[in-house]
Amino acid sequence: ALAGVTATRFMEDRDRARHIIAACNRAMADSHEGYTDRLWPTTTIEWNDLDAAIDELTYMRSRGSRSFLVNATPVNGIPHFHSAFDRVWSAAVDLGMLPIVHVGMNPTVFAPGWTEVEGDMVLLRQLGVCQGHQSVQVFLNGMVFGGVFERHPGLSVLIAECGVHWFNGTIEHMQQRDSRQSVSAKLFFGDSRWSLSPEEFALRNIRVAPLPTPHQSPRGVLDRYPTCAVFASDYAHNEGHPSPLAYYDDLLADVPAPVREQFFGQSMADCFARMGHPLAERTAAVR
Repeated sequence: ALAGVTATRFMEDRDRARHIIAACNRAMADSHEGYTDRLWPTTTIEWNDLDAAIDELTYMRSRGSRSFLVNATPVNGIPHFHSAFDRVWSAAVDLGMLPIVHVGMNPTVFAPGWTEVEGDMVLLRQLGVCQGHQSVQVFLNGMVFGGVFERHPGLSVLIAECGVHWFNGTIEHMQQRDSRQSVSAKLFFGDSRWSLSPEEFALRNIRVAPLPTPHQSPRGVLDRYPTCAVFASDYAHNEGHPSPLAYYDDLLADVPAPVREQFFGQSMADCFARMGHPLAERTAAVR
């Protein structure tokens, strides 16, 4: 389905783009037919029409999809915490589908001057990938402080392929701005309007998936936010690993067994159960 997004990214006719993306979704659903007990197609959406987007989610859920991609930037000028977007989050929970913010769906914003690299395209690429988490940080702040997780407590969001090095600092920075934590914060941000702190929302509603490479070790996240880091592998992409389970078994050898079990699947299973659409019973042993 990502082929549909790539092919339609710069199309002016967004209705036609929506039909192309829907056709890609259906082709992917057809290829998964009969295997959705262990393979789930992830739904791609053209967000120019939220009602049509919900219809597509509903159809793809009937074909076995349990997740969908969402942009980390506002849709048609509507941020994700706006009341107009609430029907999308409600549909996600009602359908038991998990929204995923993937690295390809969260463009970084740079001042145009940074593109003056005098023909050095390698430098341009280095600059282009140095802030893959930028829009995700704004997105998460909006979801927490905009009350999305308060209004939709069953909703969880998965951040994929955006690294994890930034995660602890982002949640801690949000926590400092929560008015219940300091007198000075109250002067600038007023009284907290929500029932949970940013840290509590993160533990319940936010998941981040590292990749098995040294600079993306989940150890720091697991130590501070043990339910937030979850297993992922991207092999055979260059940032993947041919034996990711063995890689993490070694890396997390001294981590308590319950935390490892959370990382290897229980935390994600809890997300679906909280929506009221639990997964099939898990039989994997604690690693």
